[in-house]
Amino acid sequence: MMLSSDQFSEALRYNAKKVGVLYDKADLPWPWNGASASSFVWATAFFQVQERMKADGKLGTGTLRAIKRAEENTSVEVPVKPELSAPKNTKHSNAVVVNGERVKLPQALLDAGISASNYLDDGEPHFKHRKRTKKVIHFVLHETCGNTAEGCKKTIKKKGYGVQLILSHDGHLSCHGDLVLDRMVHANQVNDTSFGVEVVNPYAPKYIRNKSIWHRIIKASWWTWCPGKDRRYVTPTESQMATARLLVPWLCEITGVPYRFPTRGLNKKKRRIDGLITKPKARPGAGVVAHRDFSNHADGRYMLEDLIGESHG
Repeated sequence: MMLSSDQFSEALRYNAKKVGVLYDKADLPWPWNGASASSFVWATAFFQVQERMKADGKLGTGTLRAIKRAEENTSVEVPVKPELSAPKNTKHSNAVVVNGERVKLPQALLDAGISASNYLDDGEPHFKHRKRTKKVIHFVLHETCGNTAEGCKKTIKKKGYGVQLILSHDGHLSCHGDLVLDRMVHANQVNDTSFGVEVVNPYAPKYIRNKSIWHRIIKASWWTWCPGKDRRYVTPTESQMATARLLVPWLCEITGVPYRFPTRGLNKKKRRIDGLITKPKARPGAGVVAHRDFSNHADGRYMLEDLIGESHG
């Protein structure tokens, strides 16, 4: 879900005309009833993504009916209000670094319980990097095969690697490099053109250290790879999944990476992008990809599949 500046402005004007005519804000559920005009647009667009509707940020009759259905159905929550367990976001700057500037999280993300810290304001480590010379066109999803964000940070610093973002088990996002300006070593042949996020996740049951957090394990009967003979996979937490559905489209928007999925057609018969056998440095098309799609690392595909489903139905 991406709204251009023109689409955002159009949604602002449209919603302003509907207040008092189609609905009263006070009669709407959280977060619309207390949102500013801009946050109102974001909340509507995120809700539309969750409901697999056209995401234009306009609260018209169809979206309004869907909101009321979600509100009346006590067995489900309004999708824009995921139950995240992120730390109180007032303790953090709640900004990521893009093109040398601090970019604040939109109010709709803060309202959803999402928080962010960065290396300029919050004491996060600035990982090893050099100046990027190519345009950013890829957003790469990784998994840590570990249990904590702190452990991930120590490993990356020790090995001299780098990644721009780390997503903790509780949905908190930490920023360790400029998403556009810092070239970091995290994604093989697309290091020059990508920023990445490490999703803190043991990945395989044998790596679990805290069963109260990592308790959802599925059979790895799908086509991705799991280490050893134990064909089971530890999924990211619900907080991580809910956070990613809101954050990934926004991160694509502020960096200029297309919010599309060039590797969506991969499956058991075709597990890598075309050309990797004959051309080991082959690159996927522009958009959001999993590291596994173009390398031997077994990570990122589960969350990518979820994003593809959320966006395309």
